[in-house]
Amino acid sequence: MKKFLLVLIPFLLISCNQEKKAPEVKRVWIYSSLWKGTVDEINEKLKAKFPEIEFHWYKDGSEEIAGKSDTQILTDGEINADIIIATSRLWMQEKAKQGYFSPIDQNLIAEIPDEFKNKSNLFASFSVPVTVPVYNSKKIIPSEAPKSFKELSSPKWMKRIAIGNPLSSGTNFTTLAMLQHHYGWDFVQGLRENKTISNGGNGTVYQALKSGKRDIGWLTMDIMLRYMDEEKDLKIIYPSDGVIIQQNVLALPKRKKQKPFLKDVVKWFFSEEAQKIMVDAYSYSPFPSHAPPKGGKPLTELMKGSFRWDDMVIDSVNRKRKELRDGFASIFFK
Repeated sequence: MKKFLLVLIPFLLISCNQEKKAPEVKRVWIYSSLWKGTVDEINEKLKAKFPEIEFHWYKDGSEEIAGKSDTQILTDGEINADIIIATSRLWMQEKAKQGYFSPIDQNLIAEIPDEFKNKSNLFASFSVPVTVPVYNSKKIIPSEAPKSFKELSSPKWMKRIAIGNPLSSGTNFTTLAMLQHHYGWDFVQGLRENKTISNGGNGTVYQALKSGKRDIGWLTMDIMLRYMDEEKDLKIIYPSDGVIIQQNVLALPKRKKQKPFLKDVVKWFFSEEAQKIMVDAYSYSPFPSHAPPKGGKPLTELMKGSFRWDDMVIDSVNRKRKELRDGFASIFFK
């Protein structure tokens, strides 16, 4: 028996040592509402830059990501993502105030204007989409096209408008929130009385206009710029009441388990390489030094006279976030 134990002990020690030496798998979970093609390109760059890290993505609309994250907070006490990139500035502001995000290294985002980041660096814009009205010039001649967002509630556009669903699309929720804030529920009721269809996201609206199912709608300008050479009948309106500035916001949820290697990944997202991907994908960079996407006007020009997201507007909209969702659902879907 003693001989057996003497033989067995070295094997046990070797086994234990091997377990101790087994390297920990490095994983990064990213929740994102970015366009699938952009996510695929980012993922390829990340895998090449950090071959020792496994990158996992959860891709969905911004409002769906917010809902998933809120559920995780209730069940787990934290958001089960290492990085969130979503068009949910309003929701991000709320979660930052509630203490669910860790600060981003201020050196990475020092050049980003204050309008595109949190005062305490708890989130910052990764890219800046812009929402504009768009019309089909086969169905509407330029001189008769609406000149503003507000005009879309006019009976003139009965059965001619398509918009995304703000209950699932972050950009469409942001657009609804801003327009309702300035024009009230009468504007939303006017859209409904015009038999406006509300479904999907920006891509759904684009297809409705392209197919001729509807004549006018609103969507993010990156889609228009991407296909402007192919779909010459679809035209951008630069509205007199201003474009609606969106933000693909990046935040770092607080996690019980710290991941020291995450800081290098975050640094990459604010690098020249990552920002070029977004500009090449026809979005705007929050860094003023970057040129606009091909075919786009400079961001500073678009921001003149645009709907502005100051703290007063954000706080007001966040206080009535549930009211906005319930109110829209009641008007459009009941």
